[in-house]
Amino acid sequence: MSSSVRWRVFRGVLTHPVTAEAVEAFAEGFGELSRRDGGIGAWLVKPRKNAGTYSEIAGPACFHTDSQYHHHPERVFVLACDTPAVEGGDNLLIAREDALAVAFEALGSAGVDRLKQAVWRWSVPKVFQSDSVPDVSPPSAIFREDGTMRWRIDNIVCDNDADLKLAQAFERALEASPRSERVRLLSGDVLLCDNWHALHARTDFSDMNRVLYRARLV
Repeated sequence: MSSSVRWRVFRGVLTHPVTAEAVEAFAEGFGELSRRDGGIGAWLVKPRKNAGTYSEIAGPACFHTDSQYHHHPERVFVLACDTPAVEGGDNLLIAREDALAVAFEALGSAGVDRLKQAVWRWSVPKVFQSDSVPDVSPPSAIFREDGTMRWRIDNIVCDNDADLKLAQAFERALEASPRSERVRLLSGDVLLCDNWHALHARTDFSDMNRVLYRARLV
């Protein structure tokens, strides 16, 4: 994706019912599929557990980047809709530039300076842990010198209360900010998002029939 475009929505490009194979074929038009976590190209996003990853449960999802626990996260993700929730389950998107502005407004220069230090770590989901993947990520800045960012509040690992409170304040500011864009995907729609330069979240929903597919690109 270009440096000025952080996400793009393609309306009605897939036929219903949407399949993993169709999502993979569409995604491969924009890059190479990643099969790093779980060995799957496009995986089902449907509530089917009481607890688990965002792909397995209903409800809201906090702002985050994908694979923030990896040394080198995938650069793009694809989200394709088969069946939207009757109500809610929409995407919230905010570009890195706007997220940085939110941080300055809410936390001040000192807070942003701390977010730019390579002291932040995230726990790795148990399903992805292995002998070669530790249970906690290597330290990283949230706003990195290379212009990318990493973020997720619910699995963040902080060494002290001050950092945890700072991280929680940043998440609250993101959730309250009018800078994010709300995108509702309908059947056949696909969202393509820059995972290095944008954050995404999900609004609350309870419809157990919501079905989407997700894939990541390197």
